[in-house]
Parts: sequence; C-alpha cells; structure tokens
Amino acid sequence: MQTECFDREYWQKQYGNPGQMDGHRNAGDHVRYIQSFFDLQGIQIRWLAEFGYGYGKLLQTICEIMQPWIAVGVEPSEYAFNQAAPFFSGIDKLSTFNEDMVTWLTKEVDPGQTRNMMDLAICMGVFQYLPDDYLRRSVMLLAHHFKWLYLTAATDVDYKVMAANGYTDDYAIKRSREWYQDKIGEWFTCVGMGLWESRVIFSHATSPLRYGLYRY
Repeated sequence: MQTECFDREYWQKQYGNPGQMDGHRNAGDHVRYIQSFFDLQGIQIRWLAEFGYGYGKLLQTICEIMQPWIAVGVEPSEYAFNQAAPFFSGIDKLSTFNEDMVTWLTKEVDPGQTRNMMDLAICMGVFQYLPDDYLRRSVMLLAHHFKWLYLTAATDVDYKVMAANGYTDDYAIKRSREWYQDKIGEWFTCVGMGLWESRVIFSHATSPLRYGLYRY
C-alpha cells in the first residue's frame, strides 16, 4: 500500500483543525458506545487494535476508558505516527507500529505468540482510502484475526452531503453503501451500528451476542 498520500500535506489540508475530526472531537462518545454495547452483552474486550489511528485521540481514549489487557495501534503515515506519540505517554499496555494494516496482519510473530482470536479491531475513517483489492484483502484478514470490528466509512452519498456543507476530500474513494455492505458482508455480519462480527470465527449459533433480530 502506498502511504505517500498521507504525508504532512494531507493531514494539514484535510484536518488542519484536529478538533473537527470524527473520532477526535467525539472520541469519548465512540468509546462509551462500544463499551456499552459489549457491557450489555456481558463481553469483556481484552485485546484490541486500532488501524489508521491518525493523531491518536481515539486510541488514547480507548485505553483510558476500556482498559484492555493489550492494545495495539497501527498507523501507516509517518507524519501522523509522530504527531500521535505524545498522546500515548504512560500507556504501558499499548504497542504502536508505523506500518500498514496488511503488513501488520501478515508479518511473522515471535514463537509462542499468536494474532488469532483477538477481540476487537477498530477502523474509523480508513476504508475509503484503501484501493479495492487492498480493502478486500484487509477485510478478509481482519475476519480471520478479530472477533469483532468497529467501523466507520463515508459513502458516496455521505461525501455529497459533506460537499454541500463545504467539505471535500480528493484523497478518498467514493463508494456506494451497497459496495461496502457486499464486500464487508462477505466476511462479517453486521450486529449493530458500526459493529460487525467475524463470519470466520462465529456463526449465529455460536455467537455470544444475543438478539438475532439485529444480525444482517
């Protein structure tokens, strides 16, 4: 995956004011929603990873509120990786990597360690920047390694609405809702707003989540 487009120019052009970013200005809202969802189901999230964490506010908030046993941050942009570092001072159980998602998910691990059956992957505002083939491979790998996925991705209609309000993003790939649902749905079941469950790890019969009415 080419990461040059996520350089300093990109971040300053698109997010010159980080406080306006979804997942930054409202990081606590996202994290409390995720926490409440799994609390309601009686599930503890122990091992999680955020891919494309940008300036790091959401990942910092996740560690503070959810207090996972192990947290991982993977950020392909060297500029964002360096900008985020101050947010993570003093967070002992967090490891960060300046590399892309597929590289991290496919690289060798030390003997005795495994990436299988991790609890939660978080990808906020990431998928719309990934080329089609790379995105398909990413979704497949995520489904093999993570039980659940928390995802936000703007669709072509979302971008039209944002453009009408003065925001444009020339870097993003504008895809339809149906396209995302088809490609993600091959490997994940939607179980709530923004929340998906791996079809590789669980079926409806084996899922610990209740309320089959909300599975799509």
